[in-house]
Amino acid sequence: SKFEITPCKNLLKQINSLQWEFGEPASGSVNTSSLFEPLHNYSSTGTYTVRLILNYNCSVDTIYKTVVISGVSPTLSVIGATTICVGETTTLVASGANSYQWINVSNTFSAAVSPSATTVYTLFGFNSDKTCKAKLNTTVNVMNCDNISEQDDLQNGFTIYPNPAEDYIYIRHRTNKRFENTLLRVINMMGVCELMYQIPEGETVLKIPIKDLTIGIYCVQLIKNQNTISIRKFNKQ
Repeated sequence: SKFEITPCKNLLKQINSLQWEFGEPASGSVNTSSLFEPLHNYSSTGTYTVRLILNYNCSVDTIYKTVVISGVSPTLSVIGATTICVGETTTLVASGANSYQWINVSNTFSAAVSPSATTVYTLFGFNSDKTCKAKLNTTVNVMNCDNISEQDDLQNGFTIYPNPAEDYIYIRHRTNKRFENTLLRVINMMGVCELMYQIPEGETVLKIPIKDLTIGIYCVQLIKNQNTISIRKFNKQ
C-alpha cells in the first residue's frame, strides 16, 4: 500500500518530522518509515491499523487509518525463448496468477510475439478477485542470424534438444547412425568458435555442457574430413 501526505499550508503547521507505523510488527524494521510517501508491502491478508505521527514546530498530531488487505499480489514468472533471430516467433508463457494481461499483445497467460528488434513486454497478473496485481517485464532480444545459415545433409543430419536450453544440449544423429571421424564446434553469431569436441567413434548421442555460454543464439557445426556436413542453431537461455 502507498501512503501520501498533503502538508498544511499554515506556516505554524509546517512538518518538522514524521513517523509511520504500518501495524505489522512481524515485518521488523520495515514496519516503520520516516518518508513522506512510503510504500509498505504486507505479507498476508488482514486488517491493519496504520499510525502516522506528525511533529510540528509546537505540537504533535497522531492520525490512524485502517487498511484492509484482501489478497496477496501474485508472484509472476515467464518462460519462453528470450533470444531469437530476426523473423522468428517466440511464445512467452506466464504463471503465478489467476488472470493475465500482456500490454498490447494478449489477455491470456501466453503471448506469441515476433518482434523485429529487441523489445520489452509488460505483463500484469491478477489474483482471483482482481484486487491485487503484479507487474513483470520480459525482454526479448532479437539478433541478426544471417552470419551463419543452417545446412543439412540427409545422411549426416542431426537434431538438438532441448531447444532452448540452459545447462546442456543433446546431439543425436537423425538417422540413429553412429558418428564417425567427426568434429563438433559450437559457434556464436559472430562466427567465433566457443566450444570444440572431437566426437568419440561410435557415439550416437552426445551431451554437451553449455552452462558457461552467455545467453544468445549459437550454431552447432559438424565437420567430417575437413568439410562441414551439417549445421543447426540452438537458443541458450
